[in-house]
Amino acid sequence: MKFLCGIALIALPAFTFYCWLLLDSETFLSLLQESIPIQTQYIGLSNRLLALVPGLIPIALLMRGAWHLRRLFGLFAVRAFFHEEIAQRLHGFAFMLVFSVLAKPVAGALSSAALTMNYPEGERSISVTIESGDLTTLFIGVIFLIIAWVLREAHQLSKENAEIV
Repeated sequence: MKFLCGIALIALPAFTFYCWLLLDSETFLSLLQESIPIQTQYIGLSNRLLALVPGLIPIALLMRGAWHLRRLFGLFAVRAFFHEEIAQRLHGFAFMLVFSVLAKPVAGALSSAALTMNYPEGERSISVTIESGDLTTLFIGVIFLIIAWVLREAHQLSKENAEIV
């Protein structure tokens, strides 16, 4: 799993850059068809570059989360199941997961504004989308935050009990 998290650290930004910068216009714009009205004559590379920047925010947060997850699985690999850092890494992963979900609608709105900025007046748009998958990811992130808190409390109790004996 540590290896897969390392792959995710490379694949997430690579795939994002590929989609935003290297896909041909028709394929790229077909991916966005649902969120904003597409007028290909107004969307150029400069629009795509400007739209990429806010789109990288949730990706960067997910990458940081994958980094925490990679460290967590590294601890599991050396059988450090009750190490204090386990709770810290799980908390870091969950925190990044929650914040990436919260950042996604804001980044999407900024990206849609960048993509439509060359449209004629009255046809520009800002699209804010929240998908059911985002809500599920948010729920899972909160559950992991709670588990990390329980692990941190359990570790603290374990240390206190070790001091008594």
